[in-house]
Amino acid sequence: MEETSKDRPWLLFLGVVLLLIGVYGTIRTVVNFIAFEKYPIGGVFSFGLAESGQYQREADCVSGYYYPTALYYKEDGMTHRQPTIEEERLTVEQKQQTAIQLENCIAGVGEARDAAKVNDLSQSILFLLLGGAIWFGRRIFRHKSFTVSL
Repeated sequence: MEETSKDRPWLLFLGVVLLLIGVYGTIRTVVNFIAFEKYPIGGVFSFGLAESGQYQREADCVSGYYYPTALYYKEDGMTHRQPTIEEERLTVEQKQQTAIQLENCIAGVGEARDAAKVNDLSQSILFLLLGGAIWFGRRIFRHKSFTVSL
């Protein structure tokens, strides 16, 4: 009986690549936590999407909402008049709605930052575990087959 081991170098290569991706993601996630006051919305594994302007920032929320100033004119179209009670009420409601929309936008950006943190951590751990499992599992569970030579 002759013992032969089926060594699979591509499996080792895959394990090492996954481990390196996991290490890269972990290091970059730690750097994002340390270096930035606010965690980047783009995340670690969103290659190029953050630079393309797809993600929103708090500054985008503020610039998108403004309080319009309404000028009311008399029927001649040339002279200003005071707003009616109904027009004043609508202006106040519109300012309140705009403030609510601004708060919702800023809260949405905060939620996106939190989601990016969770995704970066989970993806880094996933790559580390997959790469480690393939790399170490290959060593532990080496397939050996026995052949009979005549």
